[in-house]
Amino acid sequence: MPPLRTAEQANAVRKFAFAIWNRAVRLAALHKTPPEVCAKIRHKACDFLSLAILSFERTPESVLVTLMKFLGFTGKAWAELNNYELSQSCFTNAMEVWGKLQQLYQAPSDAELGTRRSCLFSILCWRAETAWAMQQKEVTYELFSRAKDLLEFLPSEASYLAAMCFNLGLSHHTQRDFAEAVRWLTECVDVNDRAPQSVARQASALRLLADSYLELGNAEQALNSISLANKSQDHPAGLYILLRVFLLQKNFDQAEHTAEALVKRSDSTLEINMAVPALLITHKRNDCAIRCLQQLCDLYGAEPEKRGAVLIQHLETLVRPPLRDLDAAKALIQSALAGHHDGGLPLDYDVADHLSNVMWDLGANYFQDRDFAHALEWFTWACKLLSLHENHKVCYARCLRIVGQCHLQLSQYPEAATAARQSLALDASLAAHFVLFNALEHTGDGAQA
Repeated sequence: MPPLRTAEQANAVRKFAFAIWNRAVRLAALHKTPPEVCAKIRHKACDFLSLAILSFERTPESVLVTLMKFLGFTGKAWAELNNYELSQSCFTNAMEVWGKLQQLYQAPSDAELGTRRSCLFSILCWRAETAWAMQQKEVTYELFSRAKDLLEFLPSEASYLAAMCFNLGLSHHTQRDFAEAVRWLTECVDVNDRAPQSVARQASALRLLADSYLELGNAEQALNSISLANKSQDHPAGLYILLRVFLLQKNFDQAEHTAEALVKRSDSTLEINMAVPALLITHKRNDCAIRCLQQLCDLYGAEPEKRGAVLIQHLETLVRPPLRDLDAAKALIQSALAGHHDGGLPLDYDVADHLSNVMWDLGANYFQDRDFAHALEWFTWACKLLSLHENHKVCYARCLRIVGQCHLQLSQYPEAATAARQSLALDASLAAHFVLFNALEHTGDGAQA
């Protein structure tokens, strides 16, 4: 556009720029106009206001600050639409306006200087976030550092900057770039220390920082960070990270003490609680893992769904290496069945199904190895679990049939016949008839066979 010739023209263009900017703001607030259209209108407002300003050497300070704000918000809008080329162009122009402000108005009032700095801070943060989205790590950090320097004058902005650092740290942590996560989370902690406003936010940053150090194998720094986090906020997630630190340091006494304290807490999540015994077994602290699982069963006595999840993990822990304590597994199932029938601790369909599958798999392995005595034992336990719910009828019939086959192989023909009849009462399959036929033949009841 050609430069304007008169101040009247400049004023008219400036008013028009303000009008269409306000129009864009209203449209965006109604959420009915596509964001890209609103960004284009904002951009045009910036163009018209720039024309009104650049046509004359001297422009009121307030108008320059307004243009800087417009350019900053427009750059942010383009960044949110992933149009980084236009976003960077707006931010660059905003910084040129900042330079002009510094050149033309070198002795602003305290209020005017505060407004300038606040505007600059926002633009630096938005530029940093855009640079990060463009994977420009060092540019991001440079812009952040400049924004951080302004906190001396803008302490109320510490919250925003800390949140930005936390989000960047969390993103890098999620991407398993733990070195970058440490850098940003360390900055988050430092910014929060300058103007502490949220104990929970600081503790959360410290926990994530400790976890990042753990992933890098730095137990000492992890312990330092998690100790600070736990001092500022008592949280189950902090205890879990502390447990990991102690295990990494092979400080097993402290680890077991921490684990048993953690699983007694009513405010801990099921996810954390179930991770504790699994972690202990990884580090060969099997006895402590079993104690924790037993404690969790007690903790969730009034919550069938959670108790069922723990029972499943407990059973799988007992039947699989490295523990593989089958006697303890039988005792656990016996206790679970007793709780279902007499103790007011019902096993719902899914839990009974999962537990029976574990029993079935054990029995199938013994059956394949022709160890029919042990196969019979585990399939019998599976039958007891499958009998709890009507919806297990078909699987229960099949399991009874296999029990009958085990009895046949062990020459226990009356028992085989009984199991086959029970199976047929549920599902009249040819295979169950065959088991019954074989059992009756061996008992001398040829006519019935």
